[in-house]
Amino acid sequence: MIVGKATIITVLSRAFGVPSANAIQTGLLNSQGGEFAFVAFGIAERMGLISSTLTKLLLTTVALSMAITPWLEQMGSNIAAKMERNQGYKHYIGQDSDAAEVKSDVQANDFVFICGYGRVGKMVCEMLDKKFVKYVVLDNSPNTAFEA
Repeated sequence: MIVGKATIITVLSRAFGVPSANAIQTGLLNSQGGEFAFVAFGIAERMGLISSTLTKLLLTTVALSMAITPWLEQMGSNIAAKMERNQGYKHYIGQDSDAAEVKSDVQANDFVFICGYGRVGKMVCEMLDKKFVKYVVLDNSPNTAFEA
């Protein structure tokens, strides 16, 4: 149950653009069974849909999955930290070569900040380029900001 749910949630998170390290953490944190299972399995047993033995097995499985959630959280944090160290996420904290280039090129008070490089941000950048005004683009996607 845990492996299946963690895998599905991780894959879906990646499909929606969540970075790998965060997707793994999300998958592990949401992989346990929930307390609603206690109610659902109890009702199913009373209605005769599942046997008493199966109900006990399922309830034990859910309870154990909930009990190991703190361990899964710690494991997810460790995996994410290791991935971030190995994959070089220095650009998020301004310690990569691109950040150093921006810092060296820009002096205080001689540039403009552009927040967002969408349709309007691109238009503003084009106008600033025509006037030879330096600018720095801030965007939630580092690749989009570097494109600017």
